[in-house]
Amino acid sequence: MLQNFFEKSRFLVIIVIINCIISSIFLYLSTIYLLIDAIIFIIKNIYATNFEVKIVVVKFLKILDVSLIAITFHLISAGFYKLFIQQAIFDNSSFLKTLSINKFHDLKVIILHVSIIVIVILFLEDIVVFGGTLANLYAGISSSLVILAIIFTCKLLDNDHHKDDE
Repeated sequence: MLQNFFEKSRFLVIIVIINCIISSIFLYLSTIYLLIDAIIFIIKNIYATNFEVKIVVVKFLKILDVSLIAITFHLISAGFYKLFIQQAIFDNSSFLKTLSINKFHDLKVIILHVSIIVIVILFLEDIVVFGGTLANLYAGISSSLVILAIIFTCKLLDNDHHKDDE
């Protein structure tokens, strides 16, 4: 009876999958909006000053940031579907074969790696906008500590992952 409950409850993951899909769609749409906004800004400021060039750089960094998060949500939804609902559908998918998401551990590692990239992009945006201020020094130090903690966590997860394979 309990085994049957757990077997059927895996379909509750569909709620998370739908949430990730909807989030990725809205993030993709936000990326398109940000891109259009950046293009309009470039056209309006064809003879850009140094400050306006910095604004364009920040806009494109923001596009990269939001795009990366959208792709991550997309991958997470596909990974959850593959892991918890139906794996057979993805056996013929070249999209997911290249990702090699075979365990929940693989999704955790993807999320942690993307987190590092997002932190770096956000820090770069601040550097471009505000320059070398004391606040950015503190932000850089704290970002570095967070990134080191994530890398340490990834190493621990990787070691645990290899122990599970043995």
